[in-house]
Formats: sequence, structure tokens, C-alpha cells
Amino acid sequence: RGAVPVGMRAEALSLFRSLWRASRLMPTTARKDFVRAMTRSEFELNRLETDVEKLSFLLKVGETQLDNVTAQAEHLTVTFADPRMHGRV
Repeated sequence: RGAVPVGMRAEALSLFRSLWRASRLMPTTARKDFVRAMTRSEFELNRLETDVEKLSFLLKVGETQLDNVTAQAEHLTVTFADPRMHGRV
């Protein structure tokens, strides 16, 4: 089992924290909880990974997911603020 570079571990932890913070931007508790559950699940699933190439790929996927969460949160917040949508005021 190879050692994971310290910088890569720090990057993964930073990404996890960024995703966790981004989940707070979701307009509903259910969506926030979903983002957090998926984040926790994916990180736990790959917790023991030591292949640097695979880890690099996973970090890139995670960054893309962070961008997606941020964009979705912005879009959904605007959408849910519209009183014509889903009967919300």
C-alpha cells in the first residue's frame, strides 16, 4: 500500500470542507442533506485509495461536483423564490 502525498490529502480535505459549506447554499434542508450524504458517501468509498492517478482524477471530479452544487444552489434559490413555483412564497 503506497502512501498518499500530504498535499493530496490536504487537497481532499479542503474539497470535502468546500462541498460541505456549499451544501448550506441549497434552498431546502432536503437538498442540503442530500449533498452532504453524497459527499460523505463518496469520500468514505474512496477513503483507502492510494493510487495517485486515481486520486487525482477523483479530486477533479469532486471539483466539478463543487461547481455543480454551487450552480444548482444559485439556480434553485432563484427558482424557489419565485412565488409561481411550487406554491412557495
